[in-house]
This record gives sequence, structure tokens and C-alpha cells, in this order.
Amino acid sequence: MPLRQDPALHEDIARQIREGRHPEDLKGRAQLAADKLRGRAPMGVDAPNKTTRKAIGGAAKLFVVLKYGFIGALFVILGGLFTWAGCYQHFDPKTFFIGLAIVLVGLFCLYRAFSAWQLLKTIARA
Repeated sequence: MPLRQDPALHEDIARQIREGRHPEDLKGRAQLAADKLRGRAPMGVDAPNKTTRKAIGGAAKLFVVLKYGFIGALFVILGGLFTWAGCYQHFDPKTFFIGLAIVLVGLFCLYRAFSAWQLLKTIARA
């Protein structure tokens, strides 16, 4: 998932929050579900009014920010401790590389949290 600094994507999401998407047929509903799974449409974009769309979409993105932010920070701290323990006194490659892997997973989680934070700001401004 690319870092969401594409202004066109931000404008598209803001437009969807303002106007909503109300598919009439099965194909339109399937396309909307696929867009939600791919992250091209926020949750709640098919709600009946703008306030509800902002509340559902904002709550979903806030949950993603909290989930990935907390897990990412925890993994970076624990991975740093494992890495330090692997280098302390004599080098233990197994502990060192386990710590390095945990740090990388933590950085990926923080990256996902930052991407969700940017979309949360876009939804709040819509």
C-alpha cells in the first residue's frame, strides 16, 4: 500500500464522503465492496447522509490508526530490546535477527498507521 500523499486520491475520498455512493444494481454493489477492500472507498460511504458517512469512515480509520500505531510502537520497542540483547557482551545472531525482524514489522505497522492517519485527516476535512 503506497504512502497516501496522492492529492487525487484525497480529493476522490473527500468527494465520496460529501456526495456518497449509492449503487443501484448488484454490479455496483460488488464494485463498491471491492473498492472498500482495496482502500479506494472509506467505510460508510454508502450511508444516507454526510454526517453519518463522516462518522463511520472516521471511526474506521481511527480504529486502524490506534490498532497499528499501538502494535507498531510496541514492536519497535520490543524489537529494539531484542536487538540490544543480541549485541550485549557477546554477539548472538539468533536473538539479534529476531529483534531486527520485530523492528521491521513494527516499522511496517507504524507506516500503515501513518497512512490511515492521513486518510483520517482527509475524511475530517471533507
